[in-house]
Amino acid sequence: MPKKKLPPIKDDSLSKLMAAFQALDQDGSGEVSRDELSEKLKGQLSEKDKDALMNAFDTDGNGRLNYTEFRKLEKLLETFRRFDEDHSGEISREELTKVMQRLQPDFSNQDLTDLMSEIDKDSNGGINYSEFIMWMGDFSDELGIQMEAAVEIMSRASAPAKDLD
Repeated sequence: MPKKKLPPIKDDSLSKLMAAFQALDQDGSGEVSRDELSEKLKGQLSEKDKDALMNAFDTDGNGRLNYTEFRKLEKLLETFRRFDEDHSGEISREELTKVMQRLQPDFSNQDLTDLMSEIDKDSNGGINYSEFIMWMGDFSDELGIQMEAAVEIMSRASAPAKDLD
């Protein structure tokens, strides 16, 4: 199956994304190191979540994110933030319900209970970023698509109605 590409983004969004990438790339190497990423996400994600990010998006395994890898990571972060409407750092059952009902209007309470049990590995009632990354990986595997395509599906489902095409 050919690799799906991320959809094109608007020029102003692209320039903002490039500016964010360049701001993170403090040593000017053209790549973002684990330490540089960690500094950007200080206080936003746990060390475990930062490690999960690097492992999920450092596709060439060099310990650094190039611009293409960074763009995919930013899309996943944006999607997580859309799910997490109250900005608690976790996706609650209620927040997940809203998104899943947009994807599948007949999504039942039992479906939600089953899904939460599957995703919420630490059983604390919320989905943290590491759990979200693992779920997105499982979701993409289940559908037989690349992770970025799965992220795009979830991003569209979590977008405010006015943002949808």
